Amino acid sequence: MLYIDSKITEIDALGTNSAAVHEAEKQLGDENFLIVGSDTRAGAKPQDGVGDEGAEPGARSDVLMLAHVPADRKRMVIVSVPRDLLITRPDCEGWDPTTGEYTGEQFAREADVKANEPYAVGGPRCVSKFMTELTGLEINHFISVDFNGFKGMVDAIGTVPVCVPKPMEDDELGVIFDKAGRYEINGDKALDFVRARKVEGETKTDFDRVGRQQQFLSSLLRKALSSEILLNPGKLNGFLNAFAASTVGQNIGVNDMLTLAQSLQSLEAGRVTFVTIPHETSEGPTLSNDDNLELLKEDDVKKLFQAVIDGTPLPEETPDDTPADPDKAQADPNKAAAQTSAPPPGPKQGKVIDHNGLKIQVRNGDPNNDGAARLTTEALRELGYDVVIPGSAPPTDRTVIKYGIGAEDAAATLQTSVPGATLLFEPSMGGAVQLLIGPGWDEEIVAPQAPGSDPGKAAPPGDLTVVNAGKDPCA
Repeated sequence: MLYIDSKITEIDALGTNSAAVHEAEKQLGDENFLIVGSDTRAGAKPQDGVGDEGAEPGARSDVLMLAHVPADRKRMVIVSVPRDLLITRPDCEGWDPTTGEYTGEQFAREADVKANEPYAVGGPRCVSKFMTELTGLEINHFISVDFNGFKGMVDAIGTVPVCVPKPMEDDELGVIFDKAGRYEINGDKALDFVRARKVEGETKTDFDRVGRQQQFLSSLLRKALSSEILLNPGKLNGFLNAFAASTVGQNIGVNDMLTLAQSLQSLEAGRVTFVTIPHETSEGPTLSNDDNLELLKEDDVKKLFQAVIDGTPLPEETPDDTPADPDKAQADPNKAAAQTSAPPPGPKQGKVIDHNGLKIQVRNGDPNNDGAARLTTEALRELGYDVVIPGSAPPTDRTVIKYGIGAEDAAATLQTSVPGATLLFEPSMGGAVQLLIGPGWDEEIVAPQAPGSDPGKAAPPGDLTVVNAGKDPCA
């Protein structure tokens, strides 16, 4: 451990943007890894086949990913940020990739730059600051790996299987695969596979490449999680040495990695989801070339990372069927079964159901907000709710959704459309559900969450581009 730790280059990268962390109390115990694949050619030899530092000076984030591991260690989400995406770079101190030192030069905040610029301008601190602003996550680990480090880690594992649907030829790298099929590839071929961005038949943006990177890392993950690697000290040691030899980072010592690995040892690949950050293409030339503009879908980005913070399952993710307390259930299965079958006292936790035609009462309990019941009724009816008997009510001190036994699901569904209201259980309501408007209500009415979702957790955007690590495209 001491030997490998001594080979990892430590650099100051984290803790520069804590004000941008969103709902820090929900993130206690989470681990967030900012992963940069650097395109630096510093120290590259001709046989490495990655180019020359003289022709390609500096360092950019060729790959930018954020890996989120929640405190319960039951899943993992890896979000890719393509380099072609237009973003706003925060104000940053300059960084010299040759020396790995910060220069003291200050760069002002700048909009409409590509996502690989924060690392190019301000190195680890700047890209960490940018990613904290973008995600709201508290980033507590930073990893930067160069081309040779990537190749070395693949070669340490052996080979990694990939499937290609057709021949693959790149304008710069040449023929990578001469025909469709399944291939076992080594580090050199793997680097070409994940780097190529001018492939014949692709749109030649970075989004095609991101998809290949996610598929490759999924395949690598499935192999790394297999006993072939985990129970082979030689391969595991070789992997760690390759990782350490070409890695710059912070909070990535061997002890940190082993602790995390042990806590993830029962994780299955189907609980690992790769996501491409929500974006849209705006056709038209940029100021510098004829490429289309790749823009963030900011509202969907917020929804995605709120869902990550809340622990909401993402599309295609394998459900978590782990018992809440498996040790106790194993110790006394009869008692556990009895506890499971007995309903808890009071109302049960409601789930989101289909809201169309759901009968809802709306009452205005705020005498200073004339017309609130009418406007709210119109908004809910537009969404598909069936509002019955709208009107006034005696004054109340807050906005609530009142419900009785049997109406838990309807109340939970309505709350996803009226987030400013608090659920209030009242047995006298029976099966009815009533929105009672009180003073200070924000009047926000939104589309409800999808049926079956957890009303206590934010829903992710509906059109996410995901790759589930448990699904083998070669199968």
